[in-house]
Amino acid sequence: MEKRDHIHEILLQYAPLMARIAATHEADQALREDLLQDISLAVWHAVKTLEAIQV
Repeated sequence: MEKRDHIHEILLQYAPLMARIAATHEADQALREDLLQDISLAVWHAVKTLEAIQV
């Protein structure tokens, strides 16, 4: 599996949880979308870091 596909699968799997977390912390729709994007970016960075360690 390509790294890009792996990250995509993780984000898809946890999208509902990340959306609930964002909704819990932010009532405004636009800010909630920004927060969800920030969470997704943090997950992407974490996966890249873990993959670099495992190489």
